[in-house]
Amino acid sequence: RNGPIFASEEVAAPDTVSDRFADRRLFVLMLDDFGMSFGAVAGLGENALLVGEVKQAARQFVLSLGPKDFAAVVLTRDTRYFPDFTNMVNKLTGAIEKFQPPGEAERMYLLGLRRQRVGLLPALDEVLDYLNKLPQHSKSIVYIGNPSMAPDFGSASGLASLARDVVTKAQRDGVHISSIDVKARVRITSSEFLKTFAENTGGYASPGSHSVEQGIQQIFVENQSYYLLSYEQANPRNGKYRALDVKVNRPGAIVRTRKGYTSEPRVDRVASQTTFDPAVDAALKMLPNVDVVRPLFATAAARPGVVSVVAE
Repeated sequence: RNGPIFASEEVAAPDTVSDRFADRRLFVLMLDDFGMSFGAVAGLGENALLVGEVKQAARQFVLSLGPKDFAAVVLTRDTRYFPDFTNMVNKLTGAIEKFQPPGEAERMYLLGLRRQRVGLLPALDEVLDYLNKLPQHSKSIVYIGNPSMAPDFGSASGLASLARDVVTKAQRDGVHISSIDVKARVRITSSEFLKTFAENTGGYASPGSHSVEQGIQQIFVENQSYYLLSYEQANPRNGKYRALDVKVNRPGAIVRTRKGYTSEPRVDRVASQTTFDPAVDAALKMLPNVDVVRPLFATAAARPGVVSVVAE
C-alpha cells in the first residue's frame, strides 16, 4: 500500500500491490489562479482569504503523498510547459508558493498570448493530453480552488462543448478528476460543475459541508486500492455514448466509477514500413559509451492512426 494510513480508513479491497513503475500513482494538483478575481490580487475581502486557503490545501495534499506517489503542480494560467512529476516535498511546496492570481494587465496579456485558451477548462484539456502519454494506471487530477465558470454541460456554448470534450478524454484515458472547493472554509458552497466532472470520471468532489482535511483524506482513501476492469464491446463502435453500471454484492459498499464512455469508431490501421535514417544512426553512434547502468522505462500506446512511445 503506497498511500498514507488514516485512522478512519476502511478495509481495503484484497488486491495485490505491485512495485512496478506503471502501478505508481500520479496526481496533478491543479491550482486555479486564473479563476480568481482581482480582489484576490489586491488583498480584498473573501478572495484574499481564498489565496491562503488554496496554498494551505495544496500543502496538506503534498504532505499526505505516499513514498511511491508522484505529483506535479499546475497553474490554470498557463500549461504550455508541464512540470516534471516528483515526490520531493520541497520542490512541490516551492511550486505551490508561486500561486498568485494574475492582475488585470497580466490577465489580458495571457488571454492574448494563448488566444483565449486560458483557465480551468483549457488547462484540464491540455493536462489530459499530457497524461495520455504516460503509462501509469492510476492518474488523477485534483482541482483546488473555486471555479469562476460553470457552463451548463447540455448547452450549445463553446465552453460547454469543451467541458464535454474534457469528460470524454478523461473517460477514454481512465483519468479521475477530483476537486476541493476551498470556499467551504470561507463560505459553504456546492459546485455542481465540479461534481459533474467527478461523477463522470470516477473522481471525488468534496462537498461544501466537508473540511479541506476531510476532502483530502477521502481522495487518498479512494485511490489507495481500486479494481481495474475492462471488457470487449459487443455492439458496433459508432461513436455513441455508452452508459456503464458496475454493481457489487458486498452489503454497504459504495461503487465510484465513471458513468459511461463514448465508443470511438474502429479504424483500420495500415502497417507502415520502418525506414532506416542514416542521420539518426550516425548521431547514435556518436554517443559516448557509459559504464554506469541506468534504468530505462518505456511504454507504447496505440491510438487511431498514431503510436505514442514514452521513455524515461
